[in-house]
Amino acid sequence: MDLVMERGFGQDRPLGSFGRIVTFMRDRDDLVSKTQGEGNFRRAGKERRDPHDLMTIPDIVSHPREILYKILGNFARINLNSFSSSRRSLTSPILKPVLIAVFTAECLATNYAMIALPNIKIMDALVFIAAFLFDWTVGVGIAISTWAVYGFVNPYGQAGFPLLLFLMMGECFYAIGGAGLRKTSVAEQLLAEKRLSADFAVIAMFGTAGLALTFAYDVLTNFATYIFVSNSLYQALLIGLVTGAPFAILHELSNFGIFALVSPVAILVAHRFSRIQRGF
Repeated sequence: MDLVMERGFGQDRPLGSFGRIVTFMRDRDDLVSKTQGEGNFRRAGKERRDPHDLMTIPDIVSHPREILYKILGNFARINLNSFSSSRRSLTSPILKPVLIAVFTAECLATNYAMIALPNIKIMDALVFIAAFLFDWTVGVGIAISTWAVYGFVNPYGQAGFPLLLFLMMGECFYAIGGAGLRKTSVAEQLLAEKRLSADFAVIAMFGTAGLALTFAYDVLTNFATYIFVSNSLYQALLIGLVTGAPFAILHELSNFGIFALVSPVAILVAHRFSRIQRGF
């Protein structure tokens, strides 16, 4: 057999080893009988072998996606299909805590950076965008986590426990609104790039959504501020609306601009980036 070669051949030359490999590849059919070889080819990959055994040429031919990695003198086979199957959706339960943590950090960072601007925050838009892109549960998680920190570590003072619950509840409005807006035809056209982020319909829809959600948030939180110090619920609502009107107007106008101009662009950029990632 050509496989049995003179030992001295090619020991000092790299071509010697290559020649032995080529010879082995050429005469691989002579190692077993035809019948036995065909049976081995059919059973290749179906029977587990001792992990210390080397892969034969039929194994390599039958499983071109399997690679041999030498680890501490042994060989471990890794199937490349595992890499493709490990790609999970961003909305999977495994990645949801990661998304909530990242967006919560962004909310807190922007809140503290803009602390000198009362009631002008990007946090509301971030909660809205996260719920729009991923899921309402992600948005709710971000809203609760952000206020759990920002409600206590705040230069303007800590929020009391009853008020903190209302603040969290009001922030969840943005999560519900973002997830609901995702189902509209205008949003679907935006994601399909049939509409631009500068289209009037997109600006009007996102701006109106931001204005309405912020109004609901301000009414709830201003009402909650006086609910335990007034004689009736109506009195608490009236006092809250009157005393909180200047801050509420500033909050609503700023959110109208952020939701109308920034949110559609951010959503479209994130959607394009996710499509690029899925393409790899």
